[in-house]
Amino acid sequence: MVGHVHPPDHPGEPIDQAVFLFFRAPHSYTGEDTVELTTHGSPLVMKALLEACLAADARLADPGEFTRRAFLNGRMDLSQAEAVASLIHARTDEARRVMYNQVAGSMGNAVVRLRETLLHAKVVLESAIDFPEDVEEADLAVLSGLLTSGARMTGTLLATAGRGIAMRNGISVVIAGTPNVGKSSLFNSLLQEDRAIVHAAAGTTRDFIEGYMNIEGVPVVIVDTAGVRMGADGVEVEGVLRARKMMERADLLLVVLDSSRELGRGDASLLREAEGATRIIVANKVDLPSIAEGLPEGTIRVSALTREGLDDLKQGIFNTCFGGKTTPLMDGAVVTSVRQTAALRGVQEGCRSALESLTDNAGLECVAVGVDEALMHLGNLTGAVTTEDVLDEIFSRFCVGK
Repeated sequence: MVGHVHPPDHPGEPIDQAVFLFFRAPHSYTGEDTVELTTHGSPLVMKALLEACLAADARLADPGEFTRRAFLNGRMDLSQAEAVASLIHARTDEARRVMYNQVAGSMGNAVVRLRETLLHAKVVLESAIDFPEDVEEADLAVLSGLLTSGARMTGTLLATAGRGIAMRNGISVVIAGTPNVGKSSLFNSLLQEDRAIVHAAAGTTRDFIEGYMNIEGVPVVIVDTAGVRMGADGVEVEGVLRARKMMERADLLLVVLDSSRELGRGDASLLREAEGATRIIVANKVDLPSIAEGLPEGTIRVSALTREGLDDLKQGIFNTCFGGKTTPLMDGAVVTSVRQTAALRGVQEGCRSALESLTDNAGLECVAVGVDEALMHLGNLTGAVTTEDVLDEIFSRFCVGK
């Protein structure tokens, strides 16, 4: 229906012409009776429309409230609800495809198959417990096969977690090094734009600078930091302190060395400092005569100036973070959150515990405990078994209203 929107206190002053769409429950996003208004895209029109709705006793939706209502009304499971926020914030095409498939139910479909397997195991198990005199070796073999299948299916899903979570959250890669090794030049070269100031004077970069890039479909935040050195003073000291904090929080460190000069005490100190971290050693300035000796094994040689070796560095970043696995994820279910990972690990542990009890002849009641544990964690994954605190945490991450 097409009409005009009027504020309740000034009915003779229309705000705008609008299209009114009515969705009768349960055929709406939330599963409730819903009216949608489509107006022209003016910020002033939208402001006046919101004020009119509020004056008519409507209220602003809480973050994620529409999706939360859809979940509570059975329009989607919890994995789909999580994926809505991830789809909205997706920063790469592959992440968008993966998250769309999650919204469309790829994780839910995988969980249904897993649940059917575990319920089949439970039926076989309860029958064996209720009628022990009829239990045959073939029945126990079927039970073992179902539990093994459940553990294997769970393992397949968990194998997607590293890259799936990275697609949702991104990974943080911090460039660290002593002054004048070419950190800012490398930063600019990786981003293919001049974001950081490059100068021969030591201490040019006083604060960290962030940039975004896409590696194999994973959003990567590259951080350029101040050169770490002794003797810094004033503002530069604060820059060095921030650099060290960024290094501590990074998913991956790129420790940059200058291959055109001998390694100094600062380089050696930084290498020792980074030993416990996930890191890649980068020898920059390979376009100049190489002087540096004793570079660590596995060092990737690049030139930020000529871009030589940058493809190797990008591949090294991906391999270090994900073991070099490049299997496409968009065609199946993908684990995209720590919550999902924890739930699936609980399912896997339940299956393994049940299998162990079955193999050790610990009694069918002990096997049943493991199966029930697996089913409980599976319920946590889909939201069939959950708490208000968990829901509050998930939906608080949404933007207002979604």
